Amino acid sequence: MNIQFTVEGPPVGKGRPQIDTRSGRMHEDAKTAKVEREVKKIVRGVFGPGDPWTCPVRITLTAVSAIPASWPKRYREAILNGSTVFDDGKPDGDNIEKLIWDACNEIVWRDDAQVVEWAGRKRYGSPERVEVMIEPVLDLLGAPPIPTPAQLRREKEPWAEVVRRKAEVKQRRKQAAMDKRMMGATSANRFGGGRKR
Repeated sequence: MNIQFTVEGPPVGKGRPQIDTRSGRMHEDAKTAKVEREVKKIVRGVFGPGDPWTCPVRITLTAVSAIPASWPKRYREAILNGSTVFDDGKPDGDNIEKLIWDACNEIVWRDDAQVVEWAGRKRYGSPERVEVMIEPVLDLLGAPPIPTPAQLRREKEPWAEVVRRKAEVKQRRKQAAMDKRMMGATSANRFGGGRKR
């Protein structure tokens, strides 16, 4: 199962933490935090509900930056017609990757340490965007990633069945509580424990 998504807009790299001069604490810069929230929203929409992968993963990333307005028209036309011109300017490629990786934490994978293979490139083009593809890496025997216990439970028990079971447990607990109250009231009346008049 591969996951592919596109983050529209100019590529943004992970910014360095800022220091609050009053409290002395470190915090993420506002631009990075905003873009990371947007990427998380996109990733959740593509990955859907479910537990993060626990297997090694491979990620491929392409960052497309705007063609400089000062470039000659023939260069712009060549790029728009499919020619590749790499972007060696800011932001740094590893910072772009870091922002995407951090946004995928706890959604696609549990930790970005699971990224064992990655490839990225920066080029000029239109529109500005970051294209991402994530895929699980097969083990030495070529077997697919081992699913987590939670994933196995969901496959064996459809969601409707899980809801039904929860409702049954709730009803049994409610009935047991009512029976306990009734037994208490009966015992109080039998042994003269009721209200005295």
